[in-house]
Order: sequence, then structure tokens, then C-alpha cells
Amino acid sequence: MGMDPIPLIANDALLTWVETLTGLDKGRICESARRVADWDIRSLNQELLAVPNLDNAVAVFRLSEAFESLRAAGVPESKLLAKLRRDREVWPTWAELRAAALLLRLTAARISLDLGTGLGKHTDFTISVERGPAVPIEFKAISLSDEEREFCRRIKGALDGLLPSRGFITLHAPLDVAPISPDTLLQIRAAAASSIPELATHLQGLAGVTIVGHGGEANYARRLGLRLINEVASQIPANRQGWAAFYWTNGAPITAVLESLRQIGFPKGLAGIILLGDCLAFPDPILHSFTSVVAASAFDADHVSRLAIRSETDNAFAGNVLRRFEDSSGVRATLLCATEGEARIELCRRDGQQRILPFNLLVDSDPPVGPSRRASETPEEINDPVSVTSLTRSMFGIPGDAGSKG
Repeated sequence: MGMDPIPLIANDALLTWVETLTGLDKGRICESARRVADWDIRSLNQELLAVPNLDNAVAVFRLSEAFESLRAAGVPESKLLAKLRRDREVWPTWAELRAAALLLRLTAARISLDLGTGLGKHTDFTISVERGPAVPIEFKAISLSDEEREFCRRIKGALDGLLPSRGFITLHAPLDVAPISPDTLLQIRAAAASSIPELATHLQGLAGVTIVGHGGEANYARRLGLRLINEVASQIPANRQGWAAFYWTNGAPITAVLESLRQIGFPKGLAGIILLGDCLAFPDPILHSFTSVVAASAFDADHVSRLAIRSETDNAFAGNVLRRFEDSSGVRATLLCATEGEARIELCRRDGQQRILPFNLLVDSDPPVGPSRRASETPEEINDPVSVTSLTRSMFGIPGDAGSKG
């Protein structure tokens, strides 16, 4: 592949790693990028196409995919382009269109999008099925909080200093941790090197560091509840029953979010909530899409802590993937790089600059760390390296030679 004038797809080595990690065909990523470039929307060009990395490659692919699925479902192309041009904040609009595409997969119905021209109460989406009334859905993306961004700001300087030459590091800290000192760098890198033999051969050029911020889960659930009550409920027409849809960012376990909403009290007029989004559970090269639908009646029942998993391919496998994320919720500052010859390619840097991310990324599961330890340890003690858990397919509860499941 020659040099492409679009920076996102100009580096073939980067695209190869994106394909290796996500399973997305790099030819289709290039097609998506050129399609987005043809729209000639300045905000998209600057935010997505000008910065080559894993997040933007996935985002461009999903945006093109959502655009086509919505157009096929009856949303005029001219109105979609007008929305993208009008909304200068790229990521909230991106999340809204991705959510609409996921809702279409769930319902196989027709959908309309509010473009800001309606009068009175109106929701972001209206889904119409062949029989029955149209269903209004109000969508919200819960981005990183100010507290979470401040955590990332304090520790982002440590990402480059802690990045090993190969292997992976996972550190844990409270959200109010002081800037992390690299004093234990040699010990930490030794722990990262110990994970290398567990990687498949084609992944051994990777290196990464993740610093997980703990203590914000309750605040995340509270913020979602407040937006449900103060923003979502007010948009549902008085004579209609509608749904609230939230972009899933893994800020807290889904069951904890549901329990918090149960305690707050579910607003009248809402039929239920939908949590939807994507995730990548390394090293499995699949972008998984989850849509969790919880009816309002469930919030008064004892089974709010139990989620029934229904997958397009394998219920047990999907449940294991979701469980990995449920057990590893929180803000995760991350730097992921690859080595090509003598050159190092930065694949992904998540340091709080971007509040909404295109997918949840879990490089390594959290090892068991008791709440009392997290609460009592000083920041210096939390800098101690955490042993890397198994990076094989066995973490999903399936044999290592099993085929990929979505």
C-alpha cells in the first residue's frame, strides 16, 4: 500500500496492527476513511482522519457503518450529513449514531433521528415497527468526569516512563493519587517481561501500560441516575412511554448501575433503560457489541443483579467477555505501542484528553485486590507492580485452540 493522503490510513504497519487487534479488515478501514474524507467535514477531518491511531481507525469504521445502516433504514443521507456538519463536538455525535446503529440491530425496524428542529418535548430517536406505536428513545453518552480526567492528567506523564520495551504492565491507584514516581521502573518492567512468553508469537511486538483509577464507580452510577431523572425523563412526551439509552463506558459494573437506579427510584413514563456500546478484550481479536435492555418493572424485582445474556453466536462466551469487564470497571489510562523493526508505533494513548471513547479496552483483567488494601495503601505502595494475569484465551473459560466467537 502506497502513501495515502489521509494520515489515518497512510501507515500500513499501523493498519496491520489494528486488524490484528480488532479483526477489522484494513481494506475496509481504508474504504471507510476515504468515505468520511469525501464528506469534507472539517471537524471529522481534524479529529478522526488527521490522527492515526487504533481509536480513530475503529471510530471511522463504525461511523461509516452507522451512516450506511441508518441511511438504509430510512434516514435521509442529506440529513445525516447536515447533522455531522452542525455538531462540532465529534464524539457525542459519533456515540449517538453508533447507538442508533446498535438499536437497529436489536429491533430490525425503521428509525428516525431528531435533528434539533422539533418543538416541545422530543427524543433523540424514534423507532417504528410494523405493528404498534412508534417508540421514543432519549440517548445520553456518559463521558469521563472531571475527577477522572484530573486523575488521568496527574498520571499521564508516567505512561511513557513506565512503558516497557515489551510486555504489559497494569498498575492500580485511587482517583486522588499523587503523580506517580518511576522509582520502581526496573521492577515493573521485569514484571511486564514475565508476561511475554504467554503472548502468541504475532503479538510479541506489543508493549503496553495501564494505570487503573479506582473509587469512581459510585460517582459514575450517580451521574447516570441524575441524567436519567433531570434530562432524559423531561424529554419523553407526557402521553408516551419511552426508553433511556446510555452509551456504555464501563465506568461501573452494569449491575451496580442498575442497583443505584433502583435505589434512586425509576422515573414515571420510562419503559426502561438500554446500555449499549463496544469492547475489545485483549487478546481476542474481536470487537464485541453489547446491548443491555432492562425494563422498568425489573427495578422493583430481586433479579436486578442478574443479567440474562443472549448472544448472536455463543451465550457462554459473551457472558465471559462481559464478566471480564464487569470485574474491571473504572477509568483506565492506557498507552499501547508496537515495535516494527527499529521503529516504535504508538497504537493507542488514552490519557483523559478525550472524554468519550469508541470502545472499552481491557488489556489485562484486574487481579483480586481487596477494598481494604486499596483504601489503606499509600500512593507509593500502590506503585508496586501487579502481576500480569494469563493473556491466553483460557481467560475466557474456553480452550486455547477454540475458534473466535462474537
